[in-house]
Amino acid sequence: MTPRSDHMTPRPDHMTPRPDHVRPRSDQVPPRSDQVTPRSDQVTPRSDQAVDITSCGNFAVIGSSSGRVDVYNLQSGLHRGGLGAERAHSGAVRGVATETLNQMTFTAGSDWLLKFWRFKTRKQEGELKLPAAPASMMLHRDSGMLALALDDFTLLVVDIETRRVVRKFAGHQGNINDMTFSPDGRWLVTVAMDCTIRTWDLPSGSLVDCFLVAMAPTSVSLSPTGDFLVTTHVDSLGVYLWTNKSLCGPVGLRPLPADFLPTEETLPGVTADASEQEVTSEDFDDAVTVEESDAPGHHQAPPSAPFFLPTVTGLTPRFTSPVATEETQSRLLGSSLLTQRSEFLSDLQAALQTSCFDRPLSLLKDCGPAAVSVEITCLTSLGGGATSPGGGASLLPAFIQMIDSMLASGRDFDLAQGYLALFLKVHLRSLSQDPVAMAALLGLSNRLEAGWAELRTSFDQSMCLLSYAKSALL
Repeated sequence: MTPRSDHMTPRPDHMTPRPDHVRPRSDQVPPRSDQVTPRSDQVTPRSDQAVDITSCGNFAVIGSSSGRVDVYNLQSGLHRGGLGAERAHSGAVRGVATETLNQMTFTAGSDWLLKFWRFKTRKQEGELKLPAAPASMMLHRDSGMLALALDDFTLLVVDIETRRVVRKFAGHQGNINDMTFSPDGRWLVTVAMDCTIRTWDLPSGSLVDCFLVAMAPTSVSLSPTGDFLVTTHVDSLGVYLWTNKSLCGPVGLRPLPADFLPTEETLPGVTADASEQEVTSEDFDDAVTVEESDAPGHHQAPPSAPFFLPTVTGLTPRFTSPVATEETQSRLLGSSLLTQRSEFLSDLQAALQTSCFDRPLSLLKDCGPAAVSVEITCLTSLGGGATSPGGGASLLPAFIQMIDSMLASGRDFDLAQGYLALFLKVHLRSLSQDPVAMAALLGLSNRLEAGWAELRTSFDQSMCLLSYAKSALL
């Protein structure tokens, strides 16, 4: 076969360039590096120095050291234009931010300018001259307050509605590394290289808290509820958590004087006991004694010790004293070790004889949610607990009697309902196979019905009195 000539020879219209309306735009589809090789004199080195994501989560605004501010779509990754004709600032961009409704974009550059841009049209609507070059910028979207950290170690707070500086703070003696707003926008917390963490009150325009740390903090953030402050520090891989004492009790927020000298605070989780680090004369004598004992003729074979040394329960790790045992002692694990119970389970077993459940109930109240779940699960041998001397799960009826005593006392009604709900959820199958426990549950059901009947009567009486009072007033 002879191939067709039109398949082998390109048509003339294929040789002509494509019209402009089908040619891809340069601002939407950037050319690939392997297709277009720029000239060496046209390549401008740049690095991204500021980034912000819009509140809708669809766009990312990136500012670079060359002064450009570009907008990208996060879903497709395409470039959606830039602010300004070519560059947004004549210097490096130090901060970018977008407000809640995606109407305005704010940029700060090393040219000492804070600019306001319309997000949709990418056009500038105003600018504000700053007293120094900004180092970083943060916007609190709910309150509309824009905080700027300047290179002269001062802070500016700009209202984005009026586009004016409303607060100016000074006091840091080093570069401000990071800052964060409180959830309600009332406080501004800043950290700097002078090793201080300062809290500024925006309504009063004053410093209300300041303290020193051993290592310079590099970043700071507040939890969404404002109850914890998180910091990171130089030469430290840890994240340090601070508690907001104003949420635990009354704390005075009086303005601190200008000559206030902050005190140094120990980082959370870091303990340095000076007494343990000092070398005393007794320690030196002990060291000499050890050296003498290591000499030839003084060496004694150490007693055998387990590979994993047992420790005493508590916050401070301490090893238990070794117990001298005879070589003829059996190495089989005794049956008493297999039947160990917690303090709550032991007191609950003992309460069956006296019918007084105050002691186990007080222990259960002191436990947290996880500990309560463990204690209730261990009521049977299937849940990890110990069996009764008779071989049955006798602690199930004992727990039901404890709930019955709580309802009979007329106190902790909601707590008894919570314990009972978890108890039935965990041990429902075991209860169905235990006739003693089922009989105790029937008695508890009768008490619950009687208690609800009393509550219903009290509610009806209260509603009757309320309706009578309303009609009498009318």
